[in-house]
Amino acid sequence: MFERIYHDYLLHKQRLNSEERYEGREGWYHASGAGLCSRKLYYQSIEKLESPSKEFDDVNAKSQKGQRRMRLGTIIHEDIQNALIYYNNINNNNIVLKEKKEILSKKKKSLEFVIEEEVQIRDLNVRGFYDILVLEEVDGQTHPLVKLYDIKTVDAWSWKNLYPKGTKNEIANDLFEKENYKLQLGTYGLAVREKYGHLDQMGFIYYNTNTQILRKSIVPLEYVEKARRYWYSINEEHSKGVPGFRMGTSPANAWVCGYCDYFDHCKPPVGQSKEPDWKLKRKKKRGLKWEI
Repeated sequence: MFERIYHDYLLHKQRLNSEERYEGREGWYHASGAGLCSRKLYYQSIEKLESPSKEFDDVNAKSQKGQRRMRLGTIIHEDIQNALIYYNNINNNNIVLKEKKEILSKKKKSLEFVIEEEVQIRDLNVRGFYDILVLEEVDGQTHPLVKLYDIKTVDAWSWKNLYPKGTKNEIANDLFEKENYKLQLGTYGLAVREKYGHLDQMGFIYYNTNTQILRKSIVPLEYVEKARRYWYSINEEHSKGVPGFRMGTSPANAWVCGYCDYFDHCKPPVGQSKEPDWKLKRKKKRGLKWEI
């Protein structure tokens, strides 16, 4: 009973979020889709197929768990963002007063956080919402430093791979930092750079859901240009019609097909099962052919 009620509530929240952010804008690519399956992007933004709703049943147990995980990530995102809004509010008093209401001093704000702002890159037909933008005033400079961050929640296993024991710097293990995350961040960076004229730093704020530790990871600014090239290639590819099956781009990884809303429409060559690739391998269902 409780699982059913909670799952229905999460689907309700998902629908509200989808209506607020995407209704009437279905023709735009989503920045969060950077580096993911090109066919999915085509169905989503070119054919504008409606994502089928997830029903509550035993078959979709993975979906139920995934919904809860995403909701937890959303709650953590909102909490961190609210903390930054709180910081803005308490540090935005230009005048500090003594008990006698005398003017003590003028307080210069050196940091300002911009939260959850929509960005659009019209020539590439991409839109999205970044998590955090930091505007940092520095003495001697006429323009503030512009720093962009995306919040990511990770479990203990992912954290251990990102930050091997003894790692103390602000650069995560590149082998385990997801390429699509960095392309997504680069997409936001491209829009931010267009708006402010420059971008000085970008990265992730990782939140360990097991230990509640926060850690910043810097991503090379070269991903801004990589993101631009990526979306240019997507536009070029989609102008020719639905992409063919090609491992690495359509889909980006075999296992994601089992979780894709467009599985039935796409009919990927993974047999009759909707199970992710690692389960197929476990059951020794090998020999999948992706290239056509």
